[in-house]
Amino acid sequence: MTICAKLDELREILLRIERKLPGAPTENDTFNYHVLFSLPDHLRKTALVLLQLGFVTASDVAAQTKRARAVESAYLNVLVTMDYVTKEKKGRKTFFSVKV
Repeated sequence: MTICAKLDELREILLRIERKLPGAPTENDTFNYHVLFSLPDHLRKTALVLLQLGFVTASDVAAQTKRARAVESAYLNVLVTMDYVTKEKKGRKTFFSVKV
């Protein structure tokens, strides 16, 4: 079995598991599993926390990932540039959320 075939098999297994989880993303979601698997590990970790928390600041994400706020802010801005995340300023704070 080739590596590509093995990866396809693994993807199918993960999709079957995903369908059984409550609140799991659907194929129409911005961050479907194909997108999440294509992200580098550091961005994937940030994206997963954003999916869990919803409408958050970089500080909120940093508290979950145990990384510096500035690092998370940079990663969130990369996701904004990639058009997966929206950015909204409210007063002095900047909030991020998954793009719908």
